[in-house]
Amino acid sequence: MRKLVVQTPGNGKQWQTNYLKIMGFSLILSLATTLLAFYLFPDQSL
Repeated sequence: MRKLVVQTPGNGKQWQTNYLKIMGFSLILSLATTLLAFYLFPDQSL
């Protein structure tokens, strides 16, 4: 999510992004799909 934040002193503006939530969601999604793959294909060896 990106939103434009106006700073209080002066006319400065900056984009605020929520990278922590994006990275956390990505980590959870990758762990879930990895665990699902290990559950569905338990006898596959590298």
